[in-house]
Amino acid sequence: MVFGMEMLAVRSSRIAQALDASTHNVANIDTPGYKAVNLSFLPDSEGRWNGRIPTMPREYVDFSQGAVTETGNPLDMAVNGDGFFVVSTPEGETYTRDGRFTINADGELTSLEGHPVMGERGAVVINGNDVSVNAEGVLLVDGIEADRLRIVRFDNPSALAAAGSGLYFDDNEEAGLQEDDDSKVAGRSLERSNVSAIREMVRLIDTHRVFESYQKVMQTIQDMDELSTNRVGRIA
Repeated sequence: MVFGMEMLAVRSSRIAQALDASTHNVANIDTPGYKAVNLSFLPDSEGRWNGRIPTMPREYVDFSQGAVTETGNPLDMAVNGDGFFVVSTPEGETYTRDGRFTINADGELTSLEGHPVMGERGAVVINGNDVSVNAEGVLLVDGIEADRLRIVRFDNPSALAAAGSGLYFDDNEEAGLQEDDDSKVAGRSLERSNVSAIREMVRLIDTHRVFESYQKVMQTIQDMDELSTNRVGRIA
């Protein structure tokens, strides 16, 4: 009974983690540049603890391209390809696919959180009114080249860690950062999330059903244990 409860508890934790991931994905369906979070389960032959209890699954981010749609906003930008925009934060350099940019009081191009967007000359500064960007990431302000957006890619993007608000960082420098000249930039556009609403809703429903079934089995085992204990007590 004890081993059965241990196994069910671990599996319930797995299911709860899967529910959290799917719920987070669904909540961010409309978040530009958002990348879906999935779970990787180790085979039993590789994922056992003490030879009995399977280990917990590992979360990973699906960095596949989302659909790019036009918005008409000159400060909205999207990356077509594997690249990321570079954003400077107090904690260091971070990377994002969310191109909802704005201009702060100092004329700097920033993320929605107010972090400077980086170009080849440093923080991008916009001194003018008419802003546009071409496919190579060159920013034109009132028809004059102001800077070129810094776009980077990673040999091993799975090594990136999420920093929240659509930002990622390469804390251990294991992602293999490279300057990216292959990705293209789309102006007046945003990349939509790569979450499949139908797939996630089906996954949520199925996972919730499995979670409920595990909870019922665990309750049944507990009831049987209590019944056995009471019977032993009466016999004694």
